[in-house]
Amino acid sequence: MVINNIFPGYKAAKGNTLYLIETATLQLVKPNEDEIITPDEYLARFDELYSFFCNNLDIAKENLKKKKT
Repeated sequence: MVINNIFPGYKAAKGNTLYLIETATLQLVKPNEDEIITPDEYLARFDELYSFFCNNLDIAKENLKKKKT
């Protein structure tokens, strides 16, 4: 997945981790081409995945830190 780093939102957020996670999550929960979901279903998918990412962010950072040492 490529995050558009010339997008004004990216520039304004200065590459903030939560902005990147939110942007990636929005793309990951998009329905497949042949799938139809309601806006409420889309938001529910987003909330679930974004919550998962945010809840595990510290764990991921710690694991990356361990790998670097």
